Amino acid sequence: DADMPFLRPSLARWLEEYPSERDRLSRMEREILQVAGTGAMTKGKICRHVSQMEPWPWGDLSVFLRIDGLAAVSPAALERTGDSYAITDYGRRLLAAEPAAVAARAVDTWLGGAHVIIR
Repeated sequence: DADMPFLRPSLARWLEEYPSERDRLSRMEREILQVAGTGAMTKGKICRHVSQMEPWPWGDLSVFLRIDGLAAVSPAALERTGDSYAITDYGRRLLAAEPAAVAARAVDTWLGGAHVIIR
């Protein structure tokens, strides 16, 4: 621990990117939906707000890819209108961990070398 003081907290934070059993969202996806729940905004603005919620900064592409993923699936948790994104009713239901919404969320992603699939 003395030689690598950031190892433990950085690994703990990385594990939070795996989907939660509660809502099938990663920590960053949850943060994105929380931010988008305050009103429609661009990817850049969402990224700035999410960065303020994080102990260490993520690159904007990491946030942008998750925004796109939340908007591209069906049902979509984010709705895109022009350059702005807003949370959908389904996204609100996911944040509330409503069982039907969670059951409808399929996950198929790679995290590091692990292929995570939840149907």
